[in-house]
Amino acid sequence: MTEEKIRLDLGSFLFLLISILSFTFISVNALNIGLTKISLMSVVAIILIILGIVLGDYQLELKMDLARFGRIIESSCIALLGAIIVQLLGNQFSVVTSNYSILGFFVVLMATAEEFFFRGALLSVISKFSGYIVGIFVSSLIWTVFHYTVYGSNPQVLIVIFLSGLIFGFAVFHSKSLFPSIFAHSIVNLLGVLIR
Repeated sequence: MTEEKIRLDLGSFLFLLISILSFTFISVNALNIGLTKISLMSVVAIILIILGIVLGDYQLELKMDLARFGRIIESSCIALLGAIIVQLLGNQFSVVTSNYSILGFFVVLMATAEEFFFRGALLSVISKFSGYIVGIFVSSLIWTVFHYTVYGSNPQVLIVIFLSGLIFGFAVFHSKSLFPSIFAHSIVNLLGVLIR
């Protein structure tokens, strides 16, 4: 990144820990009830997290000042509101299974994995060479292509995913933290579970 590295703060670590626990829960329980697609997706999520950690350009931060904390909260609220509006306008909340205990864990795991990889690693790598605006745009575009495998070629769905990616990218850029994008992404995924 041209200005500052993304900071791995306590909020991001909390989501990472929840994701690891979620992976364990999903792996055991989803296979027991025949949900192999969710088990495979949870493995993909762990791989994305590992790639995101390895490829990302992070700065460890265990303390933060009040101004930075305010910027993270502000970015989290903006990302959440923006993503929910985009999802509602596109009517794109979706669900993979009706088993709510597995979905609850899956919601956080996938959001954390995607944010660590697409906003943590991919955005930082692209931004090093071409700046943040291009990094946000390209990482959102690649994120949309990644979701094409799940949602198919419905243009309305792909536009909603792309716009959500832009919102999450700008939240990371503004806060220099993955927490706002992970938080907003998790809430949007959770709403997708609850609304359906």
